[in-house]
Amino acid sequence: LNAAGTPPEELRTSATITLELGKGITSSAITVVGRVPGADAAAFQAAADGAKNNCPVSGALKGNVEMTVTATLEG
Repeated sequence: LNAAGTPPEELRTSATITLELGKGITSSAITVVGRVPGADAAAFQAAADGAKNNCPVSGALKGNVEMTVTATLEG
């Protein structure tokens, strides 16, 4: 977001991890809500997707765990 010229005022994130007995972690759903002046919903979602795709933890889980990220802008 900073590199795009739209630094966030606030970001709140949460993660829901699904653990199945005998299978281990099967999914990770990350939610981010933010106030980002100058950004639209598509740009915010794209930034969140980019963060997910370049995260070292996501990289370690890729191919083994279903991963989603949902980004929502506030006011």
